[in-house]
Amino acid sequence: MTAETIQAIYQQAQSLHQSGDLRAAETAYRNLLAQHPAHADALHSLGVIALQLGRFDVAMDLIQRAIKLDGSRADYYSNFAVALMNLNLNEQAAAAGRTGLQLRPDNPTAAYNLGIALEKMDRLEEAAAYYRKAIELNPNYAEAHNGVACLLLMSGEYEQAAAAFRRVIELKPDYALAHWHLAHMLLMLGDFENGWREYEWRWKVTEFAFPPRPSEPPPHWNGEDLAGKRIRITTEQGYGDAIQFIRFAKTLADRGASVIVSGPPEIQPLLATASGIDVAGQTDTVKMPDFQISMLSLPRVLRTSLQTIPSQTPYLFPLADAVQQCRDRLSELGQRKLNIGLCWSGRREPPNDANRSIPLQEFASLATIADVRFVSLQKDRPDEATPPGIELLEFANALNNFSDTAALAGALDLIISIDTAVLHLAGALGKPTWALIQFHPDCRWLMKREDSPWYPTMRLFRQSRFGDWSEPVARIAAELTTLAQRTR
Repeated sequence: MTAETIQAIYQQAQSLHQSGDLRAAETAYRNLLAQHPAHADALHSLGVIALQLGRFDVAMDLIQRAIKLDGSRADYYSNFAVALMNLNLNEQAAAAGRTGLQLRPDNPTAAYNLGIALEKMDRLEEAAAYYRKAIELNPNYAEAHNGVACLLLMSGEYEQAAAAFRRVIELKPDYALAHWHLAHMLLMLGDFENGWREYEWRWKVTEFAFPPRPSEPPPHWNGEDLAGKRIRITTEQGYGDAIQFIRFAKTLADRGASVIVSGPPEIQPLLATASGIDVAGQTDTVKMPDFQISMLSLPRVLRTSLQTIPSQTPYLFPLADAVQQCRDRLSELGQRKLNIGLCWSGRREPPNDANRSIPLQEFASLATIADVRFVSLQKDRPDEATPPGIELLEFANALNNFSDTAALAGALDLIISIDTAVLHLAGALGKPTWALIQFHPDCRWLMKREDSPWYPTMRLFRQSRFGDWSEPVARIAAELTTLAQRTR
């Protein structure tokens, strides 16, 4: 087979690849490699297909083999860096990125990928420099502008970040991730009108595991008259989101609608205590409603502002008998103390969990407070030792669903929690609640506030420095000492 024939076969495979027919392109590249195993471009292209399909370990192996055959190609190193980053091999990814940039100093993609690797290593100033280098090389590089905007967000420069994300969207109007980030910035700044509108882009963000927006009948509700109509609200994202936004179901019921809420079984019994709704499982067969809406679209359609949030609590309710059983169990332990619920760790799935969860040892200063008993609200407690001197009761075996957690919370005097579903549960129950909020907060906690328009019984204790929980925990210890002294 001549060199011209080999090149023609490779170009045909490339055409299939560029058309989006990855299966056919992969077959064509492999057929070529079966006859010519040292075809570096075919190996690299197979690696790119593996990247596109999320098979990052396969991509790493294929592109590394291509580099061994031809170490002069900047694009090989750039894509090798992408594969390594997706395997959390960020040091190696940065090294590959630097090599690629040395080979092609004028390649904006190489500069951008190096910036990503450095950002993943928390070397933010270096990352920003390479994002800006990519922009110098290509002023219309939307992804690099997005990288700069994200770093502004991480530094707490929220207004500047919002402006930067708007610039990204000017360059690439359909860039869903930039719309998603802009939504969070606007909501954090209290601009609900524009923030909730931008939030609808969540359905198109491929970087996160959002389920697709329901497309089957009935039609999506966009504010039509609901008198005498049936509407189905579907939960989405985490349990905390369902607990927070179920409050809007009553608004629909007050408009004359028959409201059905579908959600996961772990939370159905709790949601069923909300006023004016029926609850169905996500796969239950129910009479076809007239409309449907995803839960986090309700604030947009209802034109909710900071001033019109339905903030009356409680709007969810534990079973009275179950609460009394928990109170009796605490009373059996003897001496009257303040019973404080504590939740310090969230589910490990969210990408930001390491920043919101707190090592239990951070609460060691609470051991010096007299007449206080802590009760764990963790369903799955991390494998951590309790700090010496802290009385921490375990009820995990009795917490089978959120209704059980609500009953236990209802028997407590105060709840202290990180930003997780337990925090929203406490707020929805109208319990006195102290929230530990990370330096880069979720947009629902807004900026610089110590209160929450969503939950009137909640106080916010914010980090003042990224990653440092000592200061907010110290403030909680001081406040808790005063509270304990007042209630003796």
